[in-house]
Amino acid sequence: MQIRPTSGVQNTTPIQLNTQNRTQSVETSNSLPQDQLDISTNAQTLSVEAGQNNVAEVAMSSARANRVAELKAQIQSGTYDTPERFDAAVSKMINEIA
Repeated sequence: MQIRPTSGVQNTTPIQLNTQNRTQSVETSNSLPQDQLDISTNAQTLSVEAGQNNVAEVAMSSARANRVAELKAQIQSGTYDTPERFDAAVSKMINEIA
């Protein structure tokens, strides 16, 4: 195998676009068939079930928001940190360490 050095750059030829072909391709692209999507019955059922799960999640997040608001109110009023809660937390920590 021989490798020959390149000895210069060849002349380039300008490219001429044919605008007639371009307009024809645009016109024919309008007559192409349209995309179509078919969803199976199983997929539709799963979609409905997923929507029902989302409703349950919203209800859970609403309940969680209510609980958080309740805890914030207890903390602000000073009724959240009681000696009983503190003793229970310390006992639980000691049991986990031991």
